[in-house]
This record gives sequence, structure tokens and C-alpha cells, in this order.
Amino acid sequence: MPTVSESVQAYVTAQNAADDEVDAQIKIVTDELTKTRADLQAIQNSPGSLSPADQASLDSALARTQKMVDALKAVDAVPTPPPPAV
Repeated sequence: MPTVSESVQAYVTAQNAADDEVDAQIKIVTDELTKTRADLQAIQNSPGSLSPADQASLDSALARTQKMVDALKAVDAVPTPPPPAV
């Protein structure tokens, strides 16, 4: 049977791994949001009607939106380790 210290250390290790995964997914969302904002700003600042370059930026922004949704779903799927049995 593991000692209390070993149980706590195992929990801390598992929680740190879960936290690292959440941090990685949040970074994806943050990075993609920054890129999406830049694309939308470029489209907004473009004179006239929607150009092919504007459409490409819009398509890219939409694709990144899906990437952000997927990253947030991954955050939701990260299991929370059970607390140690002490």
C-alpha cells in the first residue's frame, strides 16, 4: 500500500499533467484567436467589395474557429484526477 506521501505525489503528478494539457489547448485557442482577429481586421480595412484575398482570409478565419472549438472540446475532455485516498 502506498504511503500518504506517495499517494499525494502521484496525485500531484497526474494533476500537473492534466494542467499542462489544458494549458496547451488554451494556448492554441489564444494563438488562433489572435490570428483570426488579424484576418478579420484586414478584411474590415480592405476597400471595396470582398476580394479573393479577403475571401481567403475569411476562409482561414473560419477554419481557425473550428480549431478553437476543437481545442476547447479537448480541454473539456481532460480528466480530473481523483484525489488521493488518504
